[in-house]
Amino acid sequence: MTNGNRFLRRASALFLRTLFMTMISAVVCAAFAADTAAVVPDTSIPKLTKPDLAKVMDENDTLHIKKHSALGSAALSLLMPGAGQLLCRKPVKGALFFVAEGISIGVTVNRLWFYNHNTIPDEDSANSLYSRMASTYQMHLSDSAKDTTAWKTWKADSLPLVNAAWANKAYQHVSTMDTRFTVQQAFAWCVGIHVFNVFDGLQSSGKFTDDRPRNPGVAAALSAIPLLGLGQVYNGSLSKTGLLLMGEGCLAYMAWNNQTLLKECEKQRTALLDTVRLYNKNHPAENKTAQDLGYQTTIDNWAGQHDQVFHRRNAYLWYLVLLYFYGVGDAAVDAHLHNFKAKMRLQPIAGPTASGRMQVGMNLAGDF
Repeated sequence: MTNGNRFLRRASALFLRTLFMTMISAVVCAAFAADTAAVVPDTSIPKLTKPDLAKVMDENDTLHIKKHSALGSAALSLLMPGAGQLLCRKPVKGALFFVAEGISIGVTVNRLWFYNHNTIPDEDSANSLYSRMASTYQMHLSDSAKDTTAWKTWKADSLPLVNAAWANKAYQHVSTMDTRFTVQQAFAWCVGIHVFNVFDGLQSSGKFTDDRPRNPGVAAALSAIPLLGLGQVYNGSLSKTGLLLMGEGCLAYMAWNNQTLLKECEKQRTALLDTVRLYNKNHPAENKTAQDLGYQTTIDNWAGQHDQVFHRRNAYLWYLVLLYFYGVGDAAVDAHLHNFKAKMRLQPIAGPTASGRMQVGMNLAGDF
């Protein structure tokens, strides 16, 4: 239980630090939005000549989006997932964030309960069994009646049992690491969803939505900095920023955890091979193999565990690489199409043609 309580304290400290950093980011973004003047369209359109029509269309082509308090939306989302979206009158999105974070919290609590009530006791039991068997074995090795037939029989029968207890101890140690990483990864997704929720709350306020032109090259270069989503911040797409922060951060953490497990599996397999080599070094006349000493099955098991973790780590790395390039491409495309409404203009046509005939229609003009 001591390990579980220590993990709870560390997880709580990490969660509070993450909330604090998210709150600071939200306040900065909200302050930036407060300094940005909203464009109020001129709804009174006077009678204009035909050459002035395109100019009027451009001036009144600004995005008309109802804006809410960015600071209030971010603060509510920080306190309760989905609350900021409700403030901005987006109840479906708010409900999705509330349900998603509730599920992630439930999974984290379930994994933590399993870790405390099953994994840790199993490891303690394996360690205790190995300690007792190793102690008994070492005690009998110094028995004065050794080198007798009965003693040699006992040694031959006991050594595989001690080796099996040691292999089980090592397996339970790695299993405990794997379960602990599962708890931490579930908690990481919980934090990631909450951060995504806060950034989406800022986006939902409408303070960061405009049709000012963006430079695709700058957006792509900023987005090329991993794990930050700066290209999306440059474009004003804070919801996508939160999505990339959550996805890239969690996938990188999961790949790192599996890399740690990979090293541990290799360490255990190497230790067994070193044990076989050491035995043959101390008993050169016997020339035992791993199969003769009862280690071959355990070595094969560790090799299989190593391959399984190896493929799992590579899968997370591939997901991370794909998400990274998606972020770069999305930032460039989003910047190019950011003022799409201003570039694509639909203009009415009404009046006489050069031949004197009347025409009525619509003209679609593009500027790329």
